[in-house]
Amino acid sequence: MKFYKFKFIYDVFAKNKVIAVIISITLVSCVDLFEENISDASIDIVSPSDSSVLNNQNVTLLWNEVFGVSKYQIQMVTPDFKSADAVIFDTLIDDTSLKVELYQGNFQWRLKGTNSAYQSDFQTYSFSIDTISDNKI
Repeated sequence: MKFYKFKFIYDVFAKNKVIAVIISITLVSCVDLFEENISDASIDIVSPSDSSVLNNQNVTLLWNEVFGVSKYQIQMVTPDFKSADAVIFDTLIDDTSLKVELYQGNFQWRLKGTNSAYQSDFQTYSFSIDTISDNKI
Protein backbone atom coordinates (compact mmCIF):
# COMPACT_ATOMS: atom_id res chain seq x y z
CA MET A 1 0.00 0.00 0.00
CA LYS A 2 2.80 2.42 0.85
CA PHE A 3 4.47 1.74 -2.49
CA TYR A 4 1.32 2.81 -4.36
CA LYS A 5 1.12 6.09 -2.41
CA PHE A 6 4.74 6.82 -3.22
CA LYS A 7 4.22 5.89 -6.88
CA PHE A 8 1.20 8.23 -7.07
CA ILE A 9 3.21 11.13 -5.62
CA TYR A 10 6.09 10.35 -7.98
CA ASP A 11 3.74 10.25 -10.98
CA VAL A 12 2.20 13.62 -10.06
CA PHE A 13 5.61 15.26 -9.74
CA ALA A 14 6.99 13.57 -12.84
CA LYS A 15 4.08 14.68 -14.97
CA ASN A 16 3.85 18.19 -13.63
CA LYS A 17 7.31 19.55 -13.01
CA VAL A 18 5.98 23.05 -12.51
CA ILE A 19 4.16 21.94 -9.35
CA ALA A 20 7.28 20.15 -8.15
CA VAL A 21 9.40 23.27 -8.64
CA ILE A 22 6.88 25.54 -6.91
CA ILE A 23 6.57 23.21 -3.91
CA SER A 24 10.34 22.87 -3.65
CA ILE A 25 10.94 26.63 -3.76
CA THR A 26 8.19 27.22 -1.22
CA LEU A 27 9.60 24.69 1.21
CA VAL A 28 13.15 25.95 0.88
CA SER A 29 12.53 29.70 1.04
CA CYS A 30 9.49 29.87 3.30
CA VAL A 31 11.51 31.24 6.22
CA ASP A 32 12.95 34.04 4.07
CA LEU A 33 9.45 35.21 3.21
CA PHE A 34 8.52 35.74 6.85
CA GLU A 35 11.78 37.04 8.33
CA GLU A 36 12.78 40.68 8.27
CA ASN A 37 16.03 41.30 6.40
CA ILE A 38 18.21 42.84 9.12
CA SER A 39 21.49 42.65 7.17
CA ASP A 40 21.81 46.46 7.07
CA ALA A 41 20.38 47.07 10.54
CA SER A 42 22.25 49.32 12.93
CA ILE A 43 22.02 48.77 16.68
CA ASP A 44 21.95 51.95 18.78
CA ILE A 45 23.88 51.60 22.02
CA VAL A 46 22.46 53.22 25.14
CA SER A 47 25.15 52.43 27.72
CA PRO A 48 27.95 52.41 28.45
CA SER A 49 28.83 55.02 25.88
CA ASP A 50 31.76 54.28 23.60
CA SER A 51 35.17 55.03 25.16
CA SER A 52 33.64 55.80 28.55
CA VAL A 53 35.45 55.36 31.87
CA LEU A 54 33.32 53.74 34.58
CA ASN A 55 33.99 53.69 38.33
CA ASN A 56 31.74 50.71 39.07
CA GLN A 57 32.46 47.05 38.38
CA ASN A 58 28.76 46.25 37.89
CA VAL A 59 28.03 47.19 34.29
CA THR A 60 24.77 47.02 32.37
CA LEU A 61 25.20 46.78 28.62
CA LEU A 62 22.10 48.36 27.12
CA TRP A 63 20.95 48.98 23.54
CA ASN A 64 17.78 49.82 21.64
CA GLU A 65 15.63 47.04 20.22
CA VAL A 66 15.86 46.46 16.46
CA PHE A 67 12.73 45.43 14.56
CA GLY A 68 13.12 41.93 13.11
CA VAL A 69 15.88 40.82 15.47
CA SER A 70 15.04 37.76 17.55
CA LYS A 71 18.41 37.37 19.29
CA TYR A 72 21.51 39.44 19.92
CA GLN A 73 25.00 37.97 19.89
CA ILE A 74 27.28 39.74 22.37
CA GLN A 75 31.01 39.22 22.70
CA MET A 76 33.38 40.85 25.18
CA VAL A 77 37.17 40.69 25.43
CA THR A 78 39.95 42.45 27.27
CA PRO A 79 41.63 44.72 26.28
CA ASP A 80 40.39 44.67 22.64
CA PHE A 81 39.56 42.32 19.76
CA LYS A 82 42.84 42.94 17.92
CA SER A 83 44.96 41.83 20.87
CA ALA A 84 42.59 39.95 23.16
CA ASP A 85 44.15 38.60 26.35
CA ALA A 86 40.90 36.99 27.42
CA VAL A 87 37.41 36.36 26.11
CA ILE A 88 35.04 37.45 28.86
CA PHE A 89 31.96 35.99 27.16
CA ASP A 90 30.34 35.17 23.84
CA THR A 91 26.62 34.74 24.26
CA LEU A 92 23.30 34.88 22.45
CA ILE A 93 20.34 36.51 24.24
CA ASP A 94 16.86 37.72 23.32
CA ASP A 95 16.88 40.78 25.59
CA THR A 96 18.25 44.29 24.98
CA SER A 97 20.44 44.42 28.07
CA LEU A 98 23.00 42.32 29.88
CA LYS A 99 24.33 42.85 33.41
CA VAL A 100 27.92 41.83 34.02
CA GLU A 101 30.35 42.12 36.92
CA LEU A 102 33.83 42.96 35.72
CA TYR A 103 37.20 43.94 37.14
CA GLN A 104 39.38 46.99 36.64
CA GLY A 105 40.73 47.28 33.10
CA ASN A 106 39.95 47.98 29.47
CA PHE A 107 37.18 46.14 27.66
CA GLN A 108 35.78 45.95 24.18
CA TRP A 109 32.39 44.50 23.35
CA ARG A 110 30.45 44.00 20.19
CA LEU A 111 26.98 42.94 19.29
CA LYS A 112 24.94 42.00 16.28
CA GLY A 113 21.33 41.13 15.67
CA THR A 114 20.19 37.80 14.28
CA ASN A 115 17.02 36.04 13.24
CA SER A 116 16.49 32.67 11.58
CA ALA A 117 17.41 33.96 8.12
CA TYR A 118 19.62 37.06 8.49
CA GLN A 119 22.20 38.75 10.70
CA SER A 120 23.52 42.28 11.00
CA ASP A 121 27.18 43.22 11.16
CA PHE A 122 28.93 43.43 14.51
CA GLN A 123 29.16 46.89 16.03
CA THR A 124 32.08 47.36 18.41
CA TYR A 125 32.37 49.57 21.51
CA SER A 126 35.02 50.15 24.18
CA PHE A 127 35.02 51.18 27.82
CA SER A 128 37.30 51.10 30.85
CA ILE A 129 36.72 50.43 34.51
CA ASP A 130 38.80 52.53 36.89
CA THR A 131 37.83 52.08 40.53
CA ILE A 132 41.21 53.06 42.01
CA SER A 133 41.06 56.77 41.13
CA ASP A 134 37.93 57.13 43.29
CA ASN A 135 39.74 55.87 46.43
CA LYS A 136 41.25 59.14 47.58
CA ILE A 137 43.23 59.22 50.82
